[in-house]
Amino acid sequence: MGLGSLIASAVAIILLVITAYVIIGGTITTAEIVSLAQEEQAHTISKAMRTSIDIVDVDVDANASVMYVQVLNAGSEIIADFDNMDVFVIYGAEPQYVSAGSGAGTWTAGAITPDAVHPGQLDPEETLNISVACTGGDPPTWVQVTTANGVCDSAYVI
Repeated sequence: MGLGSLIASAVAIILLVITAYVIIGGTITTAEIVSLAQEEQAHTISKAMRTSIDIVDVDVDANASVMYVQVLNAGSEIIADFDNMDVFVIYGAEPQYVSAGSGAGTWTAGAITPDAVHPGQLDPEETLNISVACTGGDPPTWVQVTTANGVCDSAYVI
């Protein structure tokens, strides 16, 4: 009878050690995931703080069918994710989201000037030309450009 309780006690201790190992391992893994998420959030906020854009010029053609927007990278961060940039335009009184692409109601990224360093990316002090294919009706009165990390600038169309 003494040998049976000794074996049962040994099995119970082994099970307790295994359970503690699993719980501690799960806790350490969870803490590591939370730490990495906080680090990534701090990096994203830091990147957004170094990003700044300015709309330096807005022109509309004579037919009010195309609006040209010049966006200056006034920050210290390279802007390269043009597919995730957003453009909003107000025609008359109604604001509209303008999607990237081709056709009416869309915008396209054009030339970057000067574009000697990192071709195809908007480096600090470079200007991106955006063409907005306006929808019919009222001419545009306001435009807003928003980068992928949420930094934006807006201007009235004069």
